[in-house]
Amino acid sequence: MPVLTVKGTNVREALLHARQALGDHAVVVSRMDTPSGTVIAVAPEVPRSPQALEALRHEARRLLGRPQAHASQVGTREVERCLGRAGASRQLTERTCEAVAGRLAEGLHPLDLAAEELSVAFPVAQLKRRRGVKTVLALVGTAGAGKSTTAAKLAGRMQAAGRTTALVTIDLDRPGARAQAATNGRTMGVPVAPAREASRVARLFEAEPSLDCVVLDMTGRPEHDLEQLEGLRAALLQSPVEVDLVVLGVLPMTSSRRAQERFLGQVATASLDAVVVTKTDECDVPAPTLELCSERRLPVAFLSNGRDLGKNLRRATGEALADLILRGRVA
Repeated sequence: MPVLTVKGTNVREALLHARQALGDHAVVVSRMDTPSGTVIAVAPEVPRSPQALEALRHEARRLLGRPQAHASQVGTREVERCLGRAGASRQLTERTCEAVAGRLAEGLHPLDLAAEELSVAFPVAQLKRRRGVKTVLALVGTAGAGKSTTAAKLAGRMQAAGRTTALVTIDLDRPGARAQAATNGRTMGVPVAPAREASRVARLFEAEPSLDCVVLDMTGRPEHDLEQLEGLRAALLQSPVEVDLVVLGVLPMTSSRRAQERFLGQVATASLDAVVVTKTDECDVPAPTLELCSERRLPVAFLSNGRDLGKNLRRATGEALADLILRGRVA
């Protein structure tokens, strides 16, 4: 989508020129006031995605020739401090500060501008349900990642949304795993079905026609879980019941970058659909985890921030991820 710069002695004149050039659907992307008048960057129509909007803004900044914002620039210092506290990389900090500096003429607070920029900086999962098709949400993560707690939270969320749900755990060798699953199921009002093999989920759907969704708690041993997922996929292909398998990686924010990369490498063949970021309340530097997700093009589906099964889980949005970085928590 092309961006056009239009000049006028004032804002009104610039807008009139833009309308004459691009029609009634023209959209102002950015504006710059100069001693001789106003220059606006205009697109021919409303962008259809946050990514398209960010591309338009980048092109507008280039055309208007605004100088890059440095960390010491007045107006972006508070943004830089927030990003520094969040552990953001130099690249993310400079990119965000540059974008904020280019929009200061809009009159918004720099942190509000930064929130808008960050809200489109990280991929967010769009897990769409196919009408009439059942769902398995399989959670893959290392021991201690918060996988079992997250599984219970998800099961309760699905049940509350009106989907008949079961919590299936194959994490049976860990001491106390069966008791924990049973307690979580009772707390969330969701039936629990322990199983040695993930492939039994296919038979569960066949035996329980009213069952609509299964949340599958894997073992926490990535290599073993990959084998279990392959068996489940094969069983679902042979089943007469149509089921979508969604594989979610559980990524604790408290883990080191090296540990997170190692885990993602171990489960690369699982073709993760998205990730659940856990333990957001235990980490003061959220940016590295979100930047890793962005680098790996892994969309974030949910954020987990505590052990309260009924409250501490929320669907990820661009605004929530921006809040997490700038405020250290999700509003």
